[in-house]
Amino acid sequence: MAQEIGKAVPSSDAKASKPESHGPFKVLRLMGRLDASAAQRVQKQCSALRNEGAPNVALELSQVTFVSSSGLGVFLALTEEFKEANGSFHLVSPSSTVAAVIKLLNLDRFLSIEPSIDHLLRS
Repeated sequence: MAQEIGKAVPSSDAKASKPESHGPFKVLRLMGRLDASAAQRVQKQCSALRNEGAPNVALELSQVTFVSSSGLGVFLALTEEFKEANGSFHLVSPSSTVAAVIKLLNLDRFLSIEPSIDHLLRS
């Protein structure tokens, strides 16, 4: 699809839901493209949840259409941040696109990935 010169392109940055409580977890549902700027916002939101007393946070990724290297770096950084605070950080229901990138880079060895929120609650 061609873009008209001078016409604004709608933002497709990832958007996060308000935190949802699921048992001991706070869950943020992400939608859209997780590029560098969106990844920074998500990292700040997750860190703020930890600072507010939520030791366990999960990102639901079924509606994420793209993840940049910055987004992957944020996943790894948050995993370490929560581990150091005696908490946990999880990725839930990654879209096929996101799951393929994570697997290709062998990041599934370092990240906690759950197929669903129900599975996360049972683990």
